[in-house]
Amino acid sequence: MQDQSGTALDGARDLVESLCLLAERLTEGALASVMLLDGEGVLRLFAAPSVPEAARERLDGLRPGPESGSCGNAVLRNDSVFVSQTLRDPRWAGLRDLAEEFTLLACWSTPIRNSYGNVLGTFALSSFTERAPNREQVRLLESIAAVIADVLFQEERDGRDRCFAAALRAIDEGVLLTDAEQRVVYANPAFLRLSGYELAEILGKNCRFLQGPDTDPATRQSLHDALAEGRVFHGDILNYRQDGTPFWNALNISPVRDAQGHITHFVSVQRDVTLSRRTEQELRLSAQAFETQEGILITDAQRRIVKVNQAFTRVTGYTLEEVRGLTPAILQSGNQDADFYEAMWREIEREGAWQGEILNRRKNGEVYPEFLSITAVQDGNGQVSHYIGHFFDISHHKAREATLERLARHDPLTDLLNRRALDEELLRAQRRADAQERLLAVVMLDLDDFKPINDRYGHDQGDALLVLVAQRLRDHLRRSDAIARLGGDEFVLMLEGLRQLDELEPILDKLQRALCQPYRLRDGVEVQIGVSMGVSIYPFSAQGNLDELLREADQALFAAKQQKGQRLRPWSFWEPPQSARRLYPLRERFRTQGVEAWFQPVWDQQSGRVVGI
Repeated sequence: MQDQSGTALDGARDLVESLCLLAERLTEGALASVMLLDGEGVLRLFAAPSVPEAARERLDGLRPGPESGSCGNAVLRNDSVFVSQTLRDPRWAGLRDLAEEFTLLACWSTPIRNSYGNVLGTFALSSFTERAPNREQVRLLESIAAVIADVLFQEERDGRDRCFAAALRAIDEGVLLTDAEQRVVYANPAFLRLSGYELAEILGKNCRFLQGPDTDPATRQSLHDALAEGRVFHGDILNYRQDGTPFWNALNISPVRDAQGHITHFVSVQRDVTLSRRTEQELRLSAQAFETQEGILITDAQRRIVKVNQAFTRVTGYTLEEVRGLTPAILQSGNQDADFYEAMWREIEREGAWQGEILNRRKNGEVYPEFLSITAVQDGNGQVSHYIGHFFDISHHKAREATLERLARHDPLTDLLNRRALDEELLRAQRRADAQERLLAVVMLDLDDFKPINDRYGHDQGDALLVLVAQRLRDHLRRSDAIARLGGDEFVLMLEGLRQLDELEPILDKLQRALCQPYRLRDGVEVQIGVSMGVSIYPFSAQGNLDELLREADQALFAAKQQKGQRLRPWSFWEPPQSARRLYPLRERFRTQGVEAWFQPVWDQQSGRVVGI
């Protein structure tokens, strides 16, 4: 290197830096540097346009050796050295602190040789990620090192131009050279393929010929300003091919200066990024779709969780870090048994999907209902690679259903059963009475003199009184006894499980005493009421008909109200008319306890067992 004049090297520095920028662009994120040996055998930094100044100072003066990094070893061995893990490779032991400080995790270096094969320096690419070069990157590294050697040391200009042109032809990226006025002077074959033009069609033209009606004006202005100021431009622009089809073009344009610092040319590296931009847009859309109000859970083929969205975390309370690598069994509430899950996975394996309602458990232990759908995802070979689960928390939906169901069956004022629910409960109570051989009492209850309270204190106070009456009925009856409000101040009670009629009167007496205690309403109002009750007994109804039971109780209530001034007790039992009594005299005798029944077994001597009564 001592044979080369400083002036000659300085004149080539701009071109070498442009080649470094070209290499950085083609290798996506690497930092390029050129180091040359001085007369003392020490590597001096010649060109490193993107390397931080602090790192440049550390690299300058590197002495080749077995622990002096990729460049030191490339000079030492006169061969390319590709280090993909600088923090662990012993060849970087002497530069470990440099690698750590500037996060240089990989470095590929190749020798720069003269025509006799002697090493004169190195060309290197350093990366912030651990990676090894692919075949195309190795070829690029060695091609540019050869061009740099030719630029720096080849005396014949024609030979240098030939080598430089050969390197440009070998590059897969589009390369366009323009003069200082941005008129095209050269385009490599990759650019011609990219744009669809022939070289003769574009020579002498300004690069604006690639732009079209939908090219972003702001990007145009940014590009124009950068070139006018002699700055590097890097960005994507919508360009148009010769046939008029648009494509997204990633540009990296660098100015080339002469020894006096004047711009003589611009070097532009271009790449069609239409597909990658479309992919990025699809990924953005997918990411937006992933972050919906619907919980999403993705597992691998072994059902281990690999990804969840924010809605999953919001519903379950678990973050991705807490469930990654676990199975969805962490969410199981225990309300579904093993048979349920086995049947579910059998359907997924058979049909490729399953959906249904399931009870799961949140991180805080709360069990909640969700609607879950699971889909199996297959790879190109038809094998399951992932499972995707989508789910909604349907707690509010279930609560609304329960509320609507309750409103459909309950009186909105007192929350007692309504007439519809009474009919259903009465039918079930009749069946239980038949199965248990017990009596069922239907009690129709009415408040005495309720209308004067409404008239005097208003309907709001009347409603408040009805709510208090309903609560006292609940407090003084068993949970198994049903209570309904038919409307106004009329209530129906169903008292089940009675063995004999004697059990009924103490219950009615207790109710009467409880209901006739004073009631304290709003605004300090205190009232006291009486009650009347009519009672019918199943199975002593004439036909055993449920509607008949209610009619009988209503008739008994009417009789109790008619006798209000003379009665000793506020209830009346239904008494069938004389014509109805003839239909079932024996049942009437049983009802009034006028008959005693005795039973004797019938014994079969041959079989030795009871065959009848």
